[in-house]
Amino acid sequence: MNDEASISRAEAKDTFTGEVVVMGNRIPAVESIVAFDSNDEFDAQLAEWRAEFESESPVNKTATVAKPVMSNAEWTQKLKAGRQEMVGKCKEVALRNTPSYLHVITRNSLTTSHDSATRTVYVPSPVTRRALFAYLIEVGLACGHSKWGARNRASQQIRSAGIAVPRRRRKLMPNNTYVYVV
Repeated sequence: MNDEASISRAEAKDTFTGEVVVMGNRIPAVESIVAFDSNDEFDAQLAEWRAEFESESPVNKTATVAKPVMSNAEWTQKLKAGRQEMVGKCKEVALRNTPSYLHVITRNSLTTSHDSATRTVYVPSPVTRRALFAYLIEVGLACGHSKWGARNRASQQIRSAGIAVPRRRRKLMPNNTYVYVV
């Protein structure tokens, strides 16, 4: 690394608490880059700085309302609750928009197909926005809609449930062309 761009550990520590030393002058720091030898060393130092910042920061001492700090377990629990809520919404939308005469077989992948003769639809389990979108498109195709009509109908059904429609993704094919997928 270039010596002029490198920052000592003391300067990096000052950066985290809100100041950095540049050419002997202490100035408030917005952000800075610090290099460490390993991830373990970085994690240990980051935990130490975070603890010091939360306990000694002048911002926290002068603040009238203390902000609660969430632990990793609390974040994980909140994330799981949000995912479970989305799974419930997606399954509800799928059940509400699937005709009773179709036989639905779920898969673990996003691939879809249908058999018009037996009225069977092979679709992903609707547990995410993308899987729900693929599910509704295939149900629309099995009901006799065109590809364009099935896609528009699926978008409308997802929007009416208050769920954001997933963006289209580009997939690179073996012949170096791109194909848009659900």
